[in-house]
Amino acid sequence: MGRLFVTVFEGPFVYKCKHCQTDLGVRSDIVSAQDLGTDGKLYAFTKLFNVFLVASTFPYMSDVLCVYCSARLGSYYVSAVESISSTYRVLRRKLHGPEGSDDEV
Repeated sequence: MGRLFVTVFEGPFVYKCKHCQTDLGVRSDIVSAQDLGTDGKLYAFTKLFNVFLVASTFPYMSDVLCVYCSARLGSYYVSAVESISSTYRVLRRKLHGPEGSDDEV
């Protein structure tokens, strides 16, 4: 297997994988924190880092996995309409939020 390159963020508003503490995204990329899925509350991100996508059985959807520990974090939805941007939907319980946020462990 190849060498693993991981993007590391500096600053107080970084969301991390709850399993391995790999940096995944920043607060400014959250579009919505009010989404509710079948597995619980979801965050909608416009951009995520240190993740990879795995094809799903559903069209317009892929699973989002952590690049370091391969934990399933949520889903990536590709919009069929060009005016609506594609988003990453990440389970809130799979994230370790920034210090002082509701998601801090």
